Amino acid sequence: MRLDHFAEATTVSGDLVRLENEGLAIWTKYSGDGLNGNRAWLDYDNGNITVKNSDDEIISKMLDIADKLNAKVQGEEGEVYERSADGQIISKHAANNHTAKEIKPWWKFW
Repeated sequence: MRLDHFAEATTVSGDLVRLENEGLAIWTKYSGDGLNGNRAWLDYDNGNITVKNSDDEIISKMLDIADKLNAKVQGEEGEVYERSADGQIISKHAANNHTAKEIKPWWKFW
């Protein structure tokens, strides 16, 4: 991890977008770092660490961090991410504690 205090990205039209925050860090060991402009930025603010567009590798890193901080990893829809006994990443819906694989999408009626 490297604490840069800023994040920069180039838009499709070539414009540079920059966000500054004291808690902005980049995970430099992320396997997708630099590929197609991809970066793993973690933003610490007001007691929370926020990540956008996370994949399983980033969620795993977040679980490592949460373990050290005695914290939890929670998605935008209230799902809580954990590791199963065999080390797999699972998510549980906060409202009913079902794993993500057990929750049917809103469009499935059966």
